[in-house]
Amino acid sequence: MSIEKNIERIANALEKLVNQNETENGIAPDVTAPVEAPAPAPAANTPKMPAPPAPTPVAPAAPESSATPSTELPVVETEGMTPVELNEALVEEFNRLGRREPIDKALKKFGVSSINELDPSHYADVIAAVKKVKK
Repeated sequence: MSIEKNIERIANALEKLVNQNETENGIAPDVTAPVEAPAPAPAANTPKMPAPPAPTPVAPAAPESSATPSTELPVVETEGMTPVELNEALVEEFNRLGRREPIDKALKKFGVSSINELDPSHYADVIAAVKKVKK
């Protein structure tokens, strides 16, 4: 709802209240037609902000083909990782393991009980420690 509509609605409600109060007190209500709110003025030559640049699409890297299947766990990029991204990686590990104890144990190795307390330089170590745990 636009601000003009809100103002108009409030003005009409106030008008009704005043008329009701005047009628109850024996004062003749003002019967003039309500004044329409003026249309908003067109925007004065406001400069338009340039559109943000479109993100550059990046093609995913082609998977390496090898004769023998790899048993290595996928590498998680931790450079510049946020606590939220670390949490997402640990949730994936929780889903893989089906239990939380290995995650808690890895965090305790660094003297913390929450990823928010963990120094970002240890994110890779925590993820590596959890990925080493067998299902």
